[in-house]
Amino acid sequence: MAASGPPKWSGVLLAGGRSQRMGRNKALLAVDGAGGQTLWEHALAQLSDCCEQVFLLGSFAGLPENLACTHIVDAEPFAGPLAALANPQWKPQTPWLLLIPVDMPALFPGLLQEGQRRVAARLAAESMFPGLCTADNQGRTGFPIWLSSQQLPNLTKLWQQGEKSLFSALAKLGLDRWHPTVDDSQQAHPLLNLNTPEDFAAWQAQQNSSPKP
Repeated sequence: MAASGPPKWSGVLLAGGRSQRMGRNKALLAVDGAGGQTLWEHALAQLSDCCEQVFLLGSFAGLPENLACTHIVDAEPFAGPLAALANPQWKPQTPWLLLIPVDMPALFPGLLQEGQRRVAARLAAESMFPGLCTADNQGRTGFPIWLSSQQLPNLTKLWQQGEKSLFSALAKLGLDRWHPTVDDSQQAHPLLNLNTPEDFAAWQAQQNSSPKP
């Protein structure tokens, strides 16, 4: 049975990593040219552009009291994104979830919205569609992820059965994979992860030397 209208979305920012290779909490790093925003603020703004509600999953201090999203502290700190999603303390109210990590500042709303449109197109023809995730040039699965909320109990069950990897769990759920085409004029590939101080410095330098797309 086809969907009756456009799906509603909850944005989910995953920000509970140890940031070991970065040497400090990457979520709190300031983004040049973004009005003093940190990486987590920048990512939340991206999600707010295309989602009805937004969640921040992670255990770190320094958040303002008037946070413009719902903050869920990890039940098991530093256990990974699958554990964060299996946390019973959070209950999204929309049928679809858009998942991104805090360390992909080159993501842009157009790409996130294109994934949403792809989901809507599939739902126009079939209702039982688990979701969509991206793949890079080497075929590796990654973020962003557009996931049916109906799959959360399945992810929780896999976590309880001993699965630790979110992407391994998603493969078992049968999500579609999408390799986005990227305009060569982009400042940085939108699927870029910032894992080390060198990664962050190189991205900041590119931001400062290139015009905005």
